[in-house]
Amino acid sequence: MVTDACGTIVESSIGTITAPAPIVVALTSASIKGVCKVTAIATGGTPFPSNQQYNFSWQTSPNFYVTPVNSGGSSTISVPAGTSVTVTVVDSKQCVKQNNTTSCPNPKMLNNDNADSSENDQEHLPNGNISNNENVIIYPNPTNEKINIDFSYSEKLVGNISLYNSIGKIVRVIKDGVIEKEIHNIDISEFANGVYYIAIRTDKWTKTERLVIQK
Repeated sequence: MVTDACGTIVESSIGTITAPAPIVVALTSASIKGVCKVTAIATGGTPFPSNQQYNFSWQTSPNFYVTPVNSGGSSTISVPAGTSVTVTVVDSKQCVKQNNTTSCPNPKMLNNDNADSSENDQEHLPNGNISNNENVIIYPNPTNEKINIDFSYSEKLVGNISLYNSIGKIVRVIKDGVIEKEIHNIDISEFANGVYYIAIRTDKWTKTERLVIQK
């Protein structure tokens, strides 16, 4: 009878019992136009016998709502650049591995892809604003708890949707990656009353719309 580091007991009358390798988590991050994409890749331990081999739990500082994209032994989130991130990985035997990163790059000027690094402490709404794009509808506005972003495009778009405060700083990355034809229901109840901006960047166009939160 053998007990491994996670407290799993295995009994065998014949043969050699090999304990699983410890869980190892590698973190990578990259920042593009104020949005930081962080990926955790886990190996070792005892993966689940499914497409999602591990359970990933993310915490951010400052605290942001994140929607992880999990596949196999990896998980990816998008947060405002400059965010500190902690990820906890659990395998099928409840072995736990926690890994921290504070290396998420600081934001660059969003309206100048070639900005000097001395300007990286600021963020601005993107240029090329379009206020009459009828294929995207954001409602209700004013709002108190939730907003809907309704995409009526027939084709998939690649880009990101971000929420900015009144001084042009990203306060939440709503979507990063493929944007499909659907209604995105966003909970914004955590934010105080005031003026905000929804900025949508795609590979084809950019749209920014003023949003008022009034509770």
